[in-house]
Amino acid sequence: MSFWAQSPGPTWSDYFWSFFICTESVHAFPINRTQLTIPSGAYSHTLQCATERDSEKIATFLRENFQITARTSCVISEERIRQGITAGWYVIYAAGDQGGVMGCIISRPLGECRFFERREEKLRSSSIRNAGFIDFFCVLPSLQKSGLGSALLKYVRYRTSQQERFVHFFQKELTPIGTLPPIWSGHYIARSVETTTNHLVQRINTDNKEWAHYDAIKLATANFAIGTRLDKPSQDTQLFRYNTNAYSFYVAITDTFSVEKGTDRRMGEVLSWWAVPGDCHHKPSKKEIENVMEVILNSSGYKIILMDSTFPHNEGWTTDAPYYYYIYNLNPRRFFNLRPWFWF
Repeated sequence: MSFWAQSPGPTWSDYFWSFFICTESVHAFPINRTQLTIPSGAYSHTLQCATERDSEKIATFLRENFQITARTSCVISEERIRQGITAGWYVIYAAGDQGGVMGCIISRPLGECRFFERREEKLRSSSIRNAGFIDFFCVLPSLQKSGLGSALLKYVRYRTSQQERFVHFFQKELTPIGTLPPIWSGHYIARSVETTTNHLVQRINTDNKEWAHYDAIKLATANFAIGTRLDKPSQDTQLFRYNTNAYSFYVAITDTFSVEKGTDRRMGEVLSWWAVPGDCHHKPSKKEIENVMEVILNSSGYKIILMDSTFPHNEGWTTDAPYYYYIYNLNPRRFFNLRPWFWF
């Protein structure tokens, strides 16, 4: 039986009932809190949780096989895999008879995941401390649809349940997963960046008290939002601020560990953005926001930028792949139009 057929949810039934119970407050409680036993079945004997000594072969496998889009190549390093394992990454891989890697999946920690809900003038929140993000899910082309992918998913769920990382987010490009309702259905856009500098753009340390990610969500106009925040500062995501007397504009950009094929043009992805009014309570116009976004991206140091098509932008962007976000083992009661504010 496939992994998704045994999923605790949320399911399409939850999506159906969301039309009737979406007025209820969401509590960040896992659907299933059971610490699972080690799975059995096909490929189970090949699955291992990587240690730092496995970093080189994991990085080599991902560089050779993993890609975000058809025009990119993965460039993750052995050192970054090693650092990730130290920082709480669960790297699960399937080993072949000769010791080579047949498939890989990684649970990256997201830290606290908080649900914000606005009811008139009141802001309510509910959180879970140990959420994760499924990343670098890759199987050798010759073994796709063989059951290895499901085996990797079952094993990573088993290992993370032992550490009470019960809730995960994950992303699917191009085509949706037919058996699960996504919490977000979006489309990527991309463009090349000619690196410039602007004295109004500053890079903010993510451990700085000025880091206002949650405050930004509270200031957002949305009635419901999901945000995550790592327990320790991220080395993969950078926070940029464009500061004026009238307002401050923030953009969070993460490293995708990818370059354009045949080049060294590194690609970053915009995770979130927000504006904070200054003392004069000036609210920037739509055009101001679009222009400032472009200025920050040009100052980010990346050569290619990938971001959601609903984010503010000027002309000159190319339509890229559709993508979908899912949440596993927690029912948000909102689907299709809820884009989480991640911090990797």
